[in-house]
Amino acid sequence: MRACKGLYYSLLYRFGVIPPVIYKLSSLETLLISDNQVSELNAAGLQGLTKLASLDLQNNNLGSIPPELGNCTSLRYVNNEPYLNL
Repeated sequence: MRACKGLYYSLLYRFGVIPPVIYKLSSLETLLISDNQVSELNAAGLQGLTKLASLDLQNNNLGSIPPELGNCTSLRYVNNEPYLNL
């Protein structure tokens, strides 16, 4: 089995938390989970994704991003913007 480097979970499942199995994907570099109902993040789980460089949380139910994500040294991009209804 090849290592998973990118995962796109947008608009598919409408989940409220990131599924725990995702935290086991040690080679994951990109995680796109926009357009769901995520209301909290498992900062420790995300810190375990040592290669994660891009995290898209756009249009979820997050009130804030845990400050512990600042310890993710490979993380270069985080999007937590809501969509604008024009």
